[in-house]
Amino acid sequence: MIYILNKLQQARLARGIQHARQYLRSAIARDFQRQGFLSSEQVETILRGGSISTSVNTDMDTQGFESSAASSSSSPVFATGAAASSLAGAVFESASLSSSLPPSSPAPPALTLTTWNANGLVRQTVNTVTDYLSDFSLIFITETWLLPPLRFPTTWQQFHTYGKRVSGDPHHTHRGQQGITLFVNPTCPYPVMPLPSRSPYVFSCRVSKYLIHCLYLPPSLSDQEVATLFEGPDALEQDANTILCGDFNARSQALLGDTATYTRGSWLHEFILSNGLHCWNALLAYGIPTLSSPSRLDNAQVGHTSWNSIVDLIISYSPLLEPTMTIHDANLGSDRVPVSLSFVPTTAPPPAAPHPRLLWKLSLLDDHKSVEHYRALFRVEISPIKTALLAEVKYTLDMLNHNHSTSTHANSSNISRPHPPDVDMLADSLTRAIHTSLDKSVGRQKPPGPRGNARFWTDSLQHLVELREDARRAWKRAPEGVGKALHNCL
Repeated sequence: MIYILNKLQQARLARGIQHARQYLRSAIARDFQRQGFLSSEQVETILRGGSISTSVNTDMDTQGFESSAASSSSSPVFATGAAASSLAGAVFESASLSSSLPPSSPAPPALTLTTWNANGLVRQTVNTVTDYLSDFSLIFITETWLLPPLRFPTTWQQFHTYGKRVSGDPHHTHRGQQGITLFVNPTCPYPVMPLPSRSPYVFSCRVSKYLIHCLYLPPSLSDQEVATLFEGPDALEQDANTILCGDFNARSQALLGDTATYTRGSWLHEFILSNGLHCWNALLAYGIPTLSSPSRLDNAQVGHTSWNSIVDLIISYSPLLEPTMTIHDANLGSDRVPVSLSFVPTTAPPPAAPHPRLLWKLSLLDDHKSVEHYRALFRVEISPIKTALLAEVKYTLDMLNHNHSTSTHANSSNISRPHPPDVDMLADSLTRAIHTSLDKSVGRQKPPGPRGNARFWTDSLQHLVELREDARRAWKRAPEGVGKALHNCL
């Protein structure tokens, strides 16, 4: 019986491999071989496009089982030989199975995050960064050098692990060092919750179900101090949905394809291997540098005109769905380049909170320059509507003049009439022109957020509160004695 079940399982696995995508077949087959489900000869046969033997030795003492198989030949569990192969294939041909399932819901929108070492982000140039990375949900910036209580002048939501003041240098008494900032795109569909951090080298937050730690690990930190962040008693919170990003200052030739290996890079490589983590630079952008400094030519590798290294990384504790990585080729005022990762979360974002009004910073229109800027933008946005209306007015005037100068309408068809504009379309276009002009001139104002616990309040919590209130009122109206005792039991 075990022999027959073995053959059935091998037949199903073979059909499963053949139904997998071409570039995945070899990996799946080798994995089945490592687990002992298939032999090396069977794997080679399957990968060459052949079929493995599923015949059963009839000399075995299986008469009782074969009689059951004959009476249940329609079941792939009891089928043998060619029947087993054909029925096993039905397990992987999911047309009939999928037809009985409800249609799948649309995939959640992608979550896109970027990490970049600014090497000192000038507050007045922050819009250059957000404009360049406007398609990304989250921007983690290390080495902002931002000191408390300063903030960046941007409409993006911002959270900070502030830097510390430079000490011992009389020429830089007002400059900071280190510091990590998160910018959240106003269009980000996922809620972002910053978390307190005990380390000045870490900024932590939760985005949907993902726990993201952005790190700036300066070269001055010892390897022991770095290891303590992950493995010590005060280590970072870590779970299966953890993502690490930032500047690790850890070079590794074996892991990243860098041109050098540091002791921190060797430790990070071992940490990733021992914990089964996924370094997306190694998987999707192997050998592509994230730092290029022409000023360090003395340390440049042979054949290069700049000093290159790979130190800005994105690492996840579990596989991600449809990941893509981009190493940007942009000079944003730093010797580092932004590193972006996009993937599809496994949970959909919560429904957007309804807000009946769009808000803009209309008080800025008190300034003459802002008003002129808005008017110039509005003239550009309104030009298609103006063209359509002028064409309609011209046609109407031509028809009136023609009717006035002639007593017949016979030749009025010679005047070509433009396609009449739709009134609803004109109204929508006008509204869109006003909104776009306001967005580009004064900027949109975010509605005031919920106060207290309102940000965590859900319909189910409200329902429970109402049930509790109903129970309290029923208890209050109940007669003294047994009545109240019964309500207490409920």
